[in-house]
Amino acid sequence: MLDAIRAIAALLVFFGHIRAGIFSSIKNINDPTLLEKTFFFITGLGHQSVIVFFVLSGFFVGGSVVSAKQTFSSKKYLIARILRLEMVIVPALVVTFLIDKWISYINPMVLTGKYYQIWASGPNPLKEYSLSLKTFLGNICFLQTIKTPVFGTNSPFWSLANEFWYYIAFPAITTVLAFSCKREEYTKRIVSLLLVITISVLLPNGIILGFIPWLMGVCVFFFYKKQKIKASIYIKVITFIFFLGSLIYSKTELSKNLFIPADWVIGLFFSIFCWSIVSCKKPEPVNRKLKFLEFLSESSYSLYALHFPLLMLFMSYKVLGYFSGINLYVVYLAISVSIFIIISFIWFFFERNTDLIRNKILSRIS
Repeated sequence: MLDAIRAIAALLVFFGHIRAGIFSSIKNINDPTLLEKTFFFITGLGHQSVIVFFVLSGFFVGGSVVSAKQTFSSKKYLIARILRLEMVIVPALVVTFLIDKWISYINPMVLTGKYYQIWASGPNPLKEYSLSLKTFLGNICFLQTIKTPVFGTNSPFWSLANEFWYYIAFPAITTVLAFSCKREEYTKRIVSLLLVITISVLLPNGIILGFIPWLMGVCVFFFYKKQKIKASIYIKVITFIFFLGSLIYSKTELSKNLFIPADWVIGLFFSIFCWSIVSCKKPEPVNRKLKFLEFLSESSYSLYALHFPLLMLFMSYKVLGYFSGINLYVVYLAISVSIFIIISFIWFFFERNTDLIRNKILSRIS
C-alpha cells in the first residue's frame, strides 16, 4: 500500500508540473466547473506530495537504521544510499544538460526565467541559472540550494539535497543519542556529534525544517514496531479524511498565517494515516490489477528526477497556443504519455539495475 502511495505521489508531482506548463491558471477561468476545480486541486498537490515522500523516506530509510541497531554498518549504509541516489542523478544531469543545450537553440527565452510565474517552476529570473561543471559536480555531491543552484532547468532537484542530508544526519543523531557506554564507542560519538553540529550550522533553514516530516516517518516505524494496537479499517478511513483535510488546509490562506508550517501539518496527518495502513488488522493483498502502480513505485525516482527538463523541451516549441478546450486535455495526455515512455526507457538502463550493482559492491566488501 505504501508503495502505491509513493507511486501516486510521484504522479501528482509529474501531472502537476505538466498541467502548469499547458493550462492557464484557474484564476483566469470564468466560473470554473466542479470538474475543473477538482482537476486543478489534484494537480496542484506537487509540493505536498514531496512532503509525503519525506515521510515515506523516514519510514523506510530511517526505519532500516532503527531496526539494524547494533548490526548497523555505516559503510554499507552509505554505499547503499549514495548508489541509490546517484544511479538516477548522474543520467538525469546528463539528460538535463543535453536538453538545455537543445532549448538554448530553439527557444532560449525559456532559460531566462520568462515563464517562471506561469509554470511555477523551472528557471527563476531571481536565481542563478547554471550549466557549469561546478554546478554539475555540486548537484552530484548534493550541494544544490546549499552551495550551488540546481542544475539547469531541473528545479525539482532541490529535494534530493534534502534527502541526502537526512540520510547522513539521522544515523549520526542515533549514534550520539545511543545509550551504550563502551569506551570504543566514544570516538564514534564525538565524530557523529561534530557531524550533526556541522550539518545544523551549514544547511539552510528550509532543509532543516523539512527534516521534521522525515523524522515523523521514523516515528511511524518506531510505533508500528513497538505498539500492540492494531488499527481497524474504520481508523484507516478516519485518518485518511484528516490527511485529506490537511491537504485542503495547505491550499488555504490560513496556512500561510499560522506559526506551524503547513508542511508539518501535512507530515503529521500523513504519518498518522501511514501508521493506520501498516497497523491495519487485515493487511489487504496486492491486487494484480495494481501491478502498474508497483512499476510506478519502482520508477518513481526516475520519474521525479527526469520529467521536468523533458517538459521544458516540449514547452519550448510553443505549439500550445493552437489548442483550447477539450483539445488541450488531449495534448496534456499526449505529452504525459510521451514523457513517461522516455523516462521508462532511461529507468530500464539505470535505476532498474540499482539493486544488482549494490549487491555486487556490498558482496565484495563483506
